[in-house]
Amino acid sequence: MRAFTEDESQLFFGRTPEIHTLLNILSNNRFLAVIGASGSGKSSLVRAGVLPKLSEKPGDKRWDWLRFTPGGIGDDPFMALSVTLTPALERLSLTPREIATQLQKRGNIDEMAEKYLAQKPATAQLVLFIDQFEELFTLVPGVQLQ
Repeated sequence: MRAFTEDESQLFFGRTPEIHTLLNILSNNRFLAVIGASGSGKSSLVRAGVLPKLSEKPGDKRWDWLRFTPGGIGDDPFMALSVTLTPALERLSLTPREIATQLQKRGNIDEMAEKYLAQKPATAQLVLFIDQFEELFTLVPGVQLQ
């Protein structure tokens, strides 16, 4: 079974309370983890429920979001993230490999997010949706849960 996508948000229903709860949490927090059993609909909840509703959320914030899967480009999550960021960062003349190297060496995701938002309105907020987050622990040597 595959997850619902952003384009299928009109077909996704039955999780309205959960969507509103997550939107409220996201409005006041910089980190949100959606945790549940495999196959319970976490990706669908976020992709078809939460992300499409961000643009409808009242208030002064403009929400931009990017989605990536750590194993989406082979077994290098830094490269997977850099490929996601590259279209937005083309003006910096950085290749995906250069972005991935910076992310890996410096851990500067906050700097990359600021560069991404530099061409957006001042009220813009970036949501980075890491689908299949657990892949970070299976793909990157030395990363362990403690």
